[in-house]
Amino acid sequence: MSWSGLGVQEIAKAISKGEVSALQVLNDHFDEIDRHNPKVNALVYLDLKGAIDAANAVDQSVKNNQPLPPLAGVPVSIKESFAVKGWPTTCGLEKYRDLVAPMDSPAVVALRQAGAILLGKSNVPASLSGYDCRNPIYGVTSNPWNLAHSPGGSSGGSAAAVAAGFVALDLASDLSGSIRIPASWCGVVGYRPSMGFLSKLAHLPWPLDTVLEPPESVVGLMTKTVHDLAYARGAILDVLGELRSIENAGSGLGSISDAKSYLGSFPRIGYWSPSNFQRVDSATKAAMEATVASLAQNGIKVEEFDISRDLSELVLLARRITDAEISFALNDEAWNTWDQNIFSTRSYLRDLNYAQAIRLEFDSLLKDFDAVICPATPTTAPARTDLLGSTGFRASDSEFLPWAAISEWSLLTSVAQLPSVTMPIAGFNVDLPAAIQVFGRRFSDSTVIQVGSLIEATLNISPRRPSLTRPA
Repeated sequence: MSWSGLGVQEIAKAISKGEVSALQVLNDHFDEIDRHNPKVNALVYLDLKGAIDAANAVDQSVKNNQPLPPLAGVPVSIKESFAVKGWPTTCGLEKYRDLVAPMDSPAVVALRQAGAILLGKSNVPASLSGYDCRNPIYGVTSNPWNLAHSPGGSSGGSAAAVAAGFVALDLASDLSGSIRIPASWCGVVGYRPSMGFLSKLAHLPWPLDTVLEPPESVVGLMTKTVHDLAYARGAILDVLGELRSIENAGSGLGSISDAKSYLGSFPRIGYWSPSNFQRVDSATKAAMEATVASLAQNGIKVEEFDISRDLSELVLLARRITDAEISFALNDEAWNTWDQNIFSTRSYLRDLNYAQAIRLEFDSLLKDFDAVICPATPTTAPARTDLLGSTGFRASDSEFLPWAAISEWSLLTSVAQLPSVTMPIAGFNVDLPAAIQVFGRRFSDSTVIQVGSLIEATLNISPRRPSLTRPA
């Protein structure tokens, strides 16, 4: 039996019970990386010695009957943009080619405290910019479901590494879809939390030495299943002292009765269906409708959800706010290429006021729902040749969509700062996964994750694994 590709909770519990050594689990993952990472290029830096030393330390603790932290022995990758002490940290930029981080970012410290085995770094597009995953230092990452297709960006290496079974968990980041788009295209679970889950300090391209937290972007996680996401999130909160027990975070719901016990009633789920503005291709729309129908057949009522706003206006607002955050990382030369007038203090504060009004409106609209489901992306992962056009890309049904369509669904939930879980669903086309986004009120992360876990269990969505035999 190989332990690569198995879930966070399964690995952690087996190690804690002495059913398998942490070193064996690590070696199984290294074997999988040796076989398939040269084709996928999801992981661009490996710390073999550090990982082996950490695994041996876990095994010694088990031998000595010492208590283990909740993620002890779980192989984890770190998005390349996070600072990890002694590891290269470049964000795919030539100017940082020789940069070795002098410190761990706070998010990395939390993973170490939780006992995770930090195995290496996952690839990113240069400066975390773009929906593909390529940079001049580490090259191109491919989608493990079909190597000719994009894994998405900017956490493309993260999603590809989890999908391929190279790691059980990845530490990633999200501003305008950087977790949710790759998770959707690679068939894994991506979590964009409410603000404040983990610090995003010491994360490029935000200056490593700043003490100011980014105002909109967040640190999140990628796992194989929502069940594992619940466990991993609980483990991290536990070591941060925010939970007395990881059981309080839930380890996944297995039935509607479990959901009723947790939520106090049968869950109220909304469905935000695509409008003329929120473009999705025919395959994505069919997969969404099939999911809603399947939930109804299993006794879970899904009601319509909508917001009476000009959605194009909200997306433009989200883009202005995210651009303002990005601008802080620009050097003088890059700054001179931007339209600096849109970043006046007055205009930025007006946008923040508008965004806060939107957040309060979503809070009110969502008070009657435990969670809402909507598309995560407008299409399954496009072929890389279809992503390189200057004006748009070709969707899975051959419709040509503008570039902006890729991130519209992500931006609508980002601007409202809503916790969001992107998860695979039935509706795979020939090669590639389909996904939904599950979101809820601000700071209702546990409820959103529990609803996602309920959907996963009710529809019997189990993790699939790519064959990695597709032609490049």
